[in-house]
Order: sequence, then structure tokens, then C-alpha cells
Amino acid sequence: MITAKVAFVLRLVDDFSGKTILKKKFLFRRGEQLVKPIEKEEGLYVFLEPMDDMVELEITGVDFHPCRIMIEKGKLKSRDMVMNVRLYGRPGGNFPYRYSLLEGRLEQGKVDFPVKVC
Repeated sequence: MITAKVAFVLRLVDDFSGKTILKKKFLFRRGEQLVKPIEKEEGLYVFLEPMDDMVELEITGVDFHPCRIMIEKGKLKSRDMVMNVRLYGRPGGNFPYRYSLLEGRLEQGKVDFPVKVC
């Protein structure tokens, strides 16, 4: 019998809708090395041991901006090793909802800082 121990699990979440991202392809890199997790139908990515206690991953996908995260395994609960990662959509991405993207720059002196942008 072959057994494998789970290091941690990532759930990728669309920042705009707050929903789990399903049926999209992502690449996970640890430094220059590609890491291949087990991809579950419900949008979970299961990473197996061996992994360091602190792991820095870069996540890239076609419809979303790249994301770099630090996973501290010791801070994850042993019964629930799932970490939610919010990803921001790219302009022109293929999403199941309608949205508008406004890009611009706030210039100091014309606006009272701090500014909240939603």
C-alpha cells in the first residue's frame, strides 16, 4: 500500500465574486521548480509532502493576475489544512459574470489621502 501525507491544500477564490474558481488551469511554482498538486473537482489543490515548513508559491493562470503567497504549515490547523487564496481577474478575462474595469491613477494634491477604492 502506498500512502501520501498532505502538506497543505489551497482553494483559489475569485476576488470579485467571492466564489471558488472552478475548471480553470493554474501553474504553481516554488522558485524555478513547477509543483504539481492534486486537483480536486471542487476547486481544491492538494499539495503533498515533502514540503518545507514555510513555502513560497507563485500562482499563474490565464484569466487572473499572478499571485505570490507564503504558506506557513504550522499556522494551518491539522484538521483543516485549507488556505483560501484570493485572485484578481485580468482585463478581458473569461468570467461567468459581467463586470467593468476602470484603470487610472490618483494624483496627490487633487485628492485627499488616504483614499478607499472599491
